[in-house]
Amino acid sequence: MLLLMLLLRLYIRRFIPIVLLTGLVVGVAYFVFSQSQVVTTKDLYPELYNPEYDIQEVTIQVNDPREFRTVVVKEMSTEDKEQIHELLQDFSDVKVRLDDERGIRKYSLKFSVEKPTQTGSNFEYVNLNIGEDFVSSNPILNDTEHLEALRALEEDDALSWTIVEEGG
Repeated sequence: MLLLMLLLRLYIRRFIPIVLLTGLVVGVAYFVFSQSQVVTTKDLYPELYNPEYDIQEVTIQVNDPREFRTVVVKEMSTEDKEQIHELLQDFSDVKVRLDDERGIRKYSLKFSVEKPTQTGSNFEYVNLNIGEDFVSSNPILNDTEHLEALRALEEDDALSWTIVEEGG
């Protein structure tokens, strides 16, 4: 009986530090992995922030997020560099976690980007779906005013919005 108690005591003395050390290593590994999944929209969409690329146009669609499918309520396109710059400034500091959460976002933006190449230029389209808590399928982690410029454009009656479908 004494021998059994002695062996149990030795086992517990060695077992507790091993469990604590293993838990610490797993916790640190999880933290490092989760931090590597956090990026800004500048990192996620570098073609929108590269000074060598020229954004020709942005098409903005206002969706009805209450619907099960995407229902576009109104849309407009602009080539105004100042408006495009304001939109990009609003999104530049948004931190997101890389994820794949599906859903309907209030705004859809389609940027037409001209990339210079050795033989001239190449056009590419970059699509963003913006909501209160998401940029495309990625959840937003920090508090930002990322919808400020979009809301200002949506409420501007001087812009030529095309009504696509009555929201309801």
